[in-house]
Amino acid sequence: MTDFIETVRDHRLGYGLQIAIQGKSAFRRFKDILLDYPSEPERWFAFSDARRRERMLAWLANAAIEPVERSGASL
Repeated sequence: MTDFIETVRDHRLGYGLQIAIQGKSAFRRFKDILLDYPSEPERWFAFSDARRRERMLAWLANAAIEPVERSGASL
């Protein structure tokens, strides 16, 4: 979430997200704030998905496993 916040251009949103990620229920507060900015939830989910994919591919490479693309699926 911190890395995503660094990509946010709206200073008010960035500040609100920084505050939201402090303490318990951080993810819930983070998502609640994003909902007030119509284009941001989609941007967050794309960012998050890309990061998950990067971590997955790094884990596979570290384990010497080559990913295989299946028909209709993408890595």
